[in-house]
Amino acid sequence: MHANPRPVRLVAESVPPAVSDLVMSLLSKRPDDRPDSAADLGRRLRGVAIRIRDERPTREALQHSNGRTDTAGYSEGGWEIDFGTISEHSLHIFIGAFVVMLAMGYFWYSQYRNAPQEPYRPPATAYQIADRRDAPVPRPADADPSKQSVAGDTSVPTPKTEAGSDSNSAAAAADLNTADLAGSAAGIPAHHLSNGASVAAADKSITLENSFKDQRTPIEGRIVDAQPADHCRLLVVKIEHDPTLTIYDAIQGKLIRKLLLPTADFVYAAGGDTVVVYLAEFHEVQRWNLKTYERELLKPTTEQITNLTMHPNNSRLTLVRSLSQDKDPRVQLSFLDVRTLEPAKHNGEIITMEPLRTYADDTVHYRMNQDCSMVTEWSTRYSPSGLQVYMRLEDGSFRGIAEHTSTGHLIPTEQGFVFTESGCILSSEAIRYRHSVRQIESPQFPQTLLFPDSEGEYFVASKPGEYLTLFHRGNSEAVCRLGEFPGDDRDPSRPAENGWYKSVLSRDRRILLVLESDCLLLLPPSNDAIIRRPIRFDAILGQAGKPYLLILSATSIRLAGGESLEHTIRCVSDSVPVTIEVVEGPQGLTVDSQGKITWQAPTGIVGRVPVSVQVTNGSGQRTLHRLMIKLGRFEE
Repeated sequence: MHANPRPVRLVAESVPPAVSDLVMSLLSKRPDDRPDSAADLGRRLRGVAIRIRDERPTREALQHSNGRTDTAGYSEGGWEIDFGTISEHSLHIFIGAFVVMLAMGYFWYSQYRNAPQEPYRPPATAYQIADRRDAPVPRPADADPSKQSVAGDTSVPTPKTEAGSDSNSAAAAADLNTADLAGSAAGIPAHHLSNGASVAAADKSITLENSFKDQRTPIEGRIVDAQPADHCRLLVVKIEHDPTLTIYDAIQGKLIRKLLLPTADFVYAAGGDTVVVYLAEFHEVQRWNLKTYERELLKPTTEQITNLTMHPNNSRLTLVRSLSQDKDPRVQLSFLDVRTLEPAKHNGEIITMEPLRTYADDTVHYRMNQDCSMVTEWSTRYSPSGLQVYMRLEDGSFRGIAEHTSTGHLIPTEQGFVFTESGCILSSEAIRYRHSVRQIESPQFPQTLLFPDSEGEYFVASKPGEYLTLFHRGNSEAVCRLGEFPGDDRDPSRPAENGWYKSVLSRDRRILLVLESDCLLLLPPSNDAIIRRPIRFDAILGQAGKPYLLILSATSIRLAGGESLEHTIRCVSDSVPVTIEVVEGPQGLTVDSQGKITWQAPTGIVGRVPVSVQVTNGSGQRTLHRLMIKLGRFEE
C-alpha cells in the first residue's frame, strides 16, 4: 500500500517515456513528487506533448547484445498522431484523458495482479554498517571466525615479525601467498587491508567518538552550492545573494579567498585549479585560476546555460547544459574546452550528447569521472529521479542509457563504478547491459547513502540513526567509523520541510571524503558552516591492537606525452620501516626510499600503463598497490 507501483514501461514497453514518467509521478506515494497544482499538471502535459512530437520522427533504435531493438517505448506503428491537425487545447485534453485512463488501469493492474515472479537474489557478500547502539560490526556469515575479532575479544594480538625476516625471494613469495589466503578467508583482499585490521578497528572505534574534534567555519549567509576542486583540497562555495565565490582550504581548515563577480546571478563549476563561471546577465563565460585567484579569460556566448559540471581533478573539460533559443526551449549537452572556452572537439568534431532528460525546467544534476568517459544525470524534482548514464565510445561519441527507477545521486569513478544514493555500487557492465535495476531492488547498503572519495577506492556510508562509516570498495567490512553527521539525525542529507531536496545543493555535496587531507568535509542542514573533521587513521586503527597497513594513494594518474611523473605512495602502518618495491611498470620507472615514483612519459603515445608496487612494513605485512597511468590528454 505504501510502496510505489512498478514503472509503466516495465509492464508495457510501448508506452512513451514521457507518458510513463508522468503516470508514475501521478501515482507517487510522496506528495512532493506529484504535481503541485492543476497548472503544474498542465505544464507537464505540454512538456509531454512536445516531447512526443519531437521524438517521433527522430527516434533511433539501440541495439542490445541479444540483438533486440530497443525503441525506448516508442513503436512506429503504435503512435500515429498528426499533431499538425489538432489544436493545442485539444491536444492537452486528449493527452490528459489518456494519462488518467492509463493511470487508473495500471493502478488496478499493479494492485491486483497475482502473477508469480521469482525474486532477485542479492550477492552473497553483503556490506554491513555498525549501528551506533551496538559496538561490534556484524561479520559476513561465510567468514572464518578464527580470522575475525568480535566484541569483547581480549585475546593477545598476533606477535609481529621482524622486518626482513624473509631471507630470500621464495620465502617472501610464500609469505605473500599466505597473507592473500588469510585475507580471502576473512572476506578482505590482502592487497588492500591486512587481515583482521578493519574488523577490530570498527569494533573498538566506538570509544573514539570523543576524539573527533570538528573544526567549524561559520559562513556569513546561506550556502546554495559547493563544488570541490584541486583533488578535493579546495571547496568552492556559492552563497545566496552574494556576488562572490568563497574558497575553503581543506588542508588549512579555513576560508582563504573570495573571487569577486559582477553579479550574484551566475552558474559555475570547479575542477583542478580552475573555476568556470557563466554570467547570464552579461552573456559571457569566464575562467578563473585557483592558484593566482585571477580571472584569466573571458568569452562572450549566446548560449543560455543552466548547468556547468567538472571533475575535482580535471581542469580541461566542462560539461555544459544549455537551452535552445526556440519558443519551446530544448536541452542541449556539450563540452567546453576550458583552455580556450570554446566548444571541445574530438577529431575535429564538436563533442555533444543527445539529452536523455528533455524537460527544460528540470532541476537536473550531472557528475562525471576524471577522464570524462562516463557522465551521470539525475533529477531532484520529479519521481522517479531516473538512472541516466552517458558512456563515451571509442569514436569519441557518447551513448545514453536510461532506466526508469529512483537511485538519487549518481557519482561515477575512474574504475567504472557508480555510487548511488540508494545504497548500490553499480558497475559500468551492469549499466551497459541493463542489469542495474535488479541491483537497485536489492542494494548492498539498504536505505544508505554512499559518498566516494575522488578516486572511488574508499567511500563513506551514511544511514539515518547510525554512524558515518568508512569502507574500502570490494570489502564487506568497515575500515572504521567516522562519527555522526551534524544536525538532523533522522537523515544526514535531507531534513524535513524545506526546499533542500529540489535545490542545486544535492546530497552528494554534503559529505566529502578527502583522504589526501585526512579529513571529512561536512555541510550541515543549517547551510551556514563548513565542518572539517580530521581522521586520525593511526589512532583509530592503532586502538585495535593488531597490525595494520593501509594504502591511501591515488590509483590512477593521467599524463600527457613528455610529462614527468612524480607520485608518492602514501600509507598508514603500525610499524616501520616501510619499504616499497616495483613489481610491474614501464622501463625507466623508479621508486626511492621515501616512496616517490618517478618516470618520464614518452611522447606520441596514447594508452594505459599499469604499475604495481609491493609495500612491506616492519611487522612483515605486505600489500600490493596498483596504479594505472593514463597517457594522453583528456580529449584524446
